[in-house]
Amino acid sequence: MSFFGRYGKFNDIKNEIHWFFQRGRKGYCDKDIWELNTWFAETFSQMLMELSEKTISYPPGFGDRDYKEIVDNGINSQAVSEDKGEDEYLKWKTAIKKAAEQFAATGGYSYRSPTEEQKENRDKAFEFVRKHFYDLWW
Repeated sequence: MSFFGRYGKFNDIKNEIHWFFQRGRKGYCDKDIWELNTWFAETFSQMLMELSEKTISYPPGFGDRDYKEIVDNGINSQAVSEDKGEDEYLKWKTAIKKAAEQFAATGGYSYRSPTEEQKENRDKAFEFVRKHFYDLWW
């Protein structure tokens, strides 16, 4: 046992500092690569949730069919105005939030096999990202 190992978690602190600088330099770190599934379940879901709160626009052509699928899957729509643009905007915010919740519900890293519900959430979340990949902007 090293001197620092006896008196604390020096190696853990050293690793966190190293990963901090990696994230600053590359935008991700080795720890993120080791657990990409956890990164999607935690970090990416939080990013999508923040996007749903801060977005100021919506992609052109975001249609009623997309929104109907989201409402049918358990998200209750917010009150929408008569204005078509406002309606589309709220639908877009709701869709992003639902995808964020689905990523969070995948469970991330686990020693156990994922449940069918976790797999279903994973598939729906990635389908949203696949479908709207070029629309994920603020």
